[in-house]
Amino acid sequence: MMTTEIALTSLTICSYGDVTGAHVAQDGRPAKLAASLAFAPGTGNVVLRSSPTPPWSTMPHHRSFAQIALLLSVAACAQPAPKAPDTPVDLAALKDSIQAREKEWSAAFLARSATGVANLYTDDAVQLQPVASDDHKGRDGITQATQAQFDTLTTIATREDITEEVIPAGPYVVEIGRYAFTGTSKANKPVSGSGRYLVLWRKDADGAWRLLRDIGSAAPTNKP
Repeated sequence: MMTTEIALTSLTICSYGDVTGAHVAQDGRPAKLAASLAFAPGTGNVVLRSSPTPPWSTMPHHRSFAQIALLLSVAACAQPAPKAPDTPVDLAALKDSIQAREKEWSAAFLARSATGVANLYTDDAVQLQPVASDDHKGRDGITQATQAQFDTLTTIATREDITEEVIPAGPYVVEIGRYAFTGTSKANKPVSGSGRYLVLWRKDADGAWRLLRDIGSAAPTNKP
């Protein structure tokens, strides 16, 4: 097959690997050229390698492909630049940010503010329960469930939620932590609870981290 070097200046050819079967845009739709293009070694020029006339073509060619190509201009589409490595996440700073939000959660619980607790969740948040039908969904559902818990207590003496580990995942963070609280029941008996939890946090449009999914498991406080 004869190879003809042509100085082309504006035909846009985007190649990914082999340029055989290059595409051009025609009326917004890609059209395949019956030829292949490559760069001539050591010249920087585009080389047109004419393909044989397809056997199903019955119309004579009044213009050679080379002549038509001279009317086009080329701007070779460079391969996409390698993606710059992501900036390493400062895990210590991220953990501090999540722990700060947990302190807000603890403070709202100590204040017996069901709305304050719920506002730390996203609009579409879910507090997962052992049975799916019992899940607390959305801020309204979380507010109602939290208030029901407060209604069983006369006082809440202590509450802490401690972040143990954070795992970044784009706009999300997985947190593993532990919680504990003490108080007094309606029967004036001391009550306490403790355990571990897992939270999926999402950074919302305002830049604030909010709980998207939340699940906990009771465990004795004297065990790690």
